[in-house]
Amino acid sequence: MRDPLGLQPIWAYFGSRVIKNITTVSNDIRGFRETLLCLSIAGECVSSYGGMLKEYVLLFEQLFIYTMIENKQPEGIIGSDNGRARLGISNNPVITWKSDQPPGTILASQISLGYYGRYKTPLINMGIIDSQSCIKPLSVDIEGLYGSYYSKVRDAFISFLKKRNHKFMDFDKEGRNALINCVCGSFRPCEKKFWIRVLNSNNLQNHESDLLMDKCRGIIEGYSEWPGPEIFFKDLYKESGSVEVEKILKIEPYLTCVEYVFYNLLSSRSLDDVKLPQEKFFKDCYAKAKDVEIEGSDALRARFNKLIMECGTYNNLAQGILNYHRFVCEQKRSSVWADVSKDRIIHTFVHDDCLDDYTTWNRDYYAVAYRNIVNGIEAIDR
Repeated sequence: MRDPLGLQPIWAYFGSRVIKNITTVSNDIRGFRETLLCLSIAGECVSSYGGMLKEYVLLFEQLFIYTMIENKQPEGIIGSDNGRARLGISNNPVITWKSDQPPGTILASQISLGYYGRYKTPLINMGIIDSQSCIKPLSVDIEGLYGSYYSKVRDAFISFLKKRNHKFMDFDKEGRNALINCVCGSFRPCEKKFWIRVLNSNNLQNHESDLLMDKCRGIIEGYSEWPGPEIFFKDLYKESGSVEVEKILKIEPYLTCVEYVFYNLLSSRSLDDVKLPQEKFFKDCYAKAKDVEIEGSDALRARFNKLIMECGTYNNLAQGILNYHRFVCEQKRSSVWADVSKDRIIHTFVHDDCLDDYTTWNRDYYAVAYRNIVNGIEAIDR
């Protein structure tokens, strides 16, 4: 079981209240450009030829990966290592949407691990596509975004579909060049404004700008070097005075202390041997965290409340964290990583590395993903 303390949905809740519309894996502006282009063309194909949207998505994504490798731009491209290996065997590989049909998709779970799987939810949150991955009417002027390159990619893809064997080179050179320009080329006149607007929006209907996101972007653009998430959120709080930012500043030092104790507990013989943070430091962290409120689902609130209830007494911190861990495992219906006997001896079932520091933040609350997108937008526009 990953995330044995169940902290991911907790920090994701707080992070998404500040940095909206993205996830830790939707951190590349090229991914947004490719996915929107792909869904538009795939939607046209469904309307014209029938079939399932995801079948066209799987074919298009793999064409994109091969095209980026051919164009010597594989860095950061999802699936590029597998794609390079296939191109090393043949420069004209067969492309199929069926993972169980040789040679299979580039990624074993292409639909969930590829661009569609990573960027679909942010595009839904932005109000651009609906829950069926169809582009909403009037949400975006696709041909305005991609210009004349759009029709070249679409026509090349349709021609590729009509070929019998669906090989990479059936997606012609003009289409491949147009695809590179759509995803990696300079922004068209309205495109940069569009992406900044939807990334920073807080209203799915009219894309009203979120002032806090505007401040995030301004602070990031002002850094010559990334100072780390702690400094970033402190700077953001000074600039905005946002209650949501303040919650992150209160909760993260506490979560880091809890993790420090849990992972050191896994290598300890008994509860009496477990390393604890410095007492005053922990008590200060807990005092700030315990007053933070969380909304969300009943399960999320129950988990957070259990965390605060069990993991607050310094002299019983290790036992409290084990109690909380057991609660999380029951929620997730998974096995515990460790337990303790009546004589306070710890029995560890899963081993992991200890944490050496309890003062350095372990999470970035989507700040790094947003920074990567902001820097990517500026890099394209240079």
